[in-house]
Amino acid sequence: SNKIRNVSYKGVLTKSELDLTLPRYHFALVPLKIYIYWAVPSKIYELASYGVPMIYMGEGEVASLVIDHNLGYTIKPQDFTSLEKMLKVIVKMDPRSYEQLQRSCLKASTGVFSFEKQIRAFRNFINNEI
Repeated sequence: SNKIRNVSYKGVLTKSELDLTLPRYHFALVPLKIYIYWAVPSKIYELASYGVPMIYMGEGEVASLVIDHNLGYTIKPQDFTSLEKMLKVIVKMDPRSYEQLQRSCLKASTGVFSFEKQIRAFRNFINNEI
């Protein structure tokens, strides 16, 4: 029973359907209701790889990642007033600012979020510590 009239659940997408759908989105909401030390929702990596900026609804290290790498915006968990204000700002965003967010997402996905680069850095760390 949906109590919100203008929001509806559309069902589950397969990975291949998601690959086709995600790039069409302008923004994605990434909520993390409960703060978990250094827990990074995998959605962050996925969205960045598609160049989809995000509104991160959470705190901690992930909020810092979003800000430091210009992946979108952050607001406090459960702060729906700020979310409403943010959505009003995003709707009026100029194309250049939006494109910069997209470029930042793609840059992060091939840089700081690159699995290969993270593994290489981890191996280097291990080799230098042993």
